Amino acid sequence: MTLPESTTQTSMDQISLSDLSVDIIALKTSTVVQFLLYGIYTVLFGICTHVLLNKKTKHYRYHFSAITFLFLLTSANVALSTASDMLFWCYSCSKHRARILMIAGYECAILSSAIADGILLWRCYVVWGKRWKIVALPFVVLLGGHVFGLTIVYDYLIAPLKSTLLAIFIGVNSLLLTMLLAFRIFKISREVTKYLGPKARSMYSLVLAAMMECGLLYTLLLTIYFSLAASLMQQGGTLFVGLNAADPRAKGITICVRALAPVAGINSTFIVVRVALGISLNDFESAMSSMRARTAIDQLDHPMFPDSNSSEYRDSLRADVDLRSI
Repeated sequence: MTLPESTTQTSMDQISLSDLSVDIIALKTSTVVQFLLYGIYTVLFGICTHVLLNKKTKHYRYHFSAITFLFLLTSANVALSTASDMLFWCYSCSKHRARILMIAGYECAILSSAIADGILLWRCYVVWGKRWKIVALPFVVLLGGHVFGLTIVYDYLIAPLKSTLLAIFIGVNSLLLTMLLAFRIFKISREVTKYLGPKARSMYSLVLAAMMECGLLYTLLLTIYFSLAASLMQQGGTLFVGLNAADPRAKGITICVRALAPVAGINSTFIVVRVALGISLNDFESAMSSMRARTAIDQLDHPMFPDSNSSEYRDSLRADVDLRSI
């Protein structure tokens, strides 16, 4: 017994409409996530530019050049992704042109990731006392991974093995840098806690700053990307680059890639702002400066300051003298 042709056609139309609605939901989700992160990044970039141009620290020109180039790449990534979506969903337009714009957007995302990892590498180098042995391996992996990513992005259909290798190169290297930074920074934080004892009331803000400076949000995004790509590789499927992919995991990978550039920009700009303000956690003394800056801000919220004859004031002076003698 065969179904009537009209019934079969109706079922196919329903499936097509269902697939279309899923694609539209994925498109809206990726657009909202990308523009929300880009908006946050734009505000943070403006703050960073203001701080750099006013503070004019020793290497502010290099910092300004790096974050400006990163912001331009992120802006290009958002613009190209949006233009690609508009062309793809306009049925009278060329799909080939939309794919070219999409690939160009992915190239900008990979370049943004390279700059963000470079800033993480630089921070790791500084925090570990400028020892090249610590950052030699991450530097080689950073260079090789992003060059590999730029070469495979031209393939419209990417094998899951290539995508997983890209995720391993970029994700594991970022995780390694994050762990090196976290270990060193939290070790410094522990020394500060031991030194101040019960007076370390602002330690929670120091720990939060350390977490942000280590780039945990950026690493988390790369971990999600790696998990989705590895799951696809286990089934031997093909990673279709785009939001209209059949597999939901491929849609998730595309959303992660679109969020990659803004998240990389947010993380890197936050690090540069802290360095420009002189509150980055480079060593024991810089950590103490960070906490004293927090204490100064807290004191501004109170109308009464400690009297010069009070024990609190004398303890503060004694702590300053002890710190300078280290």
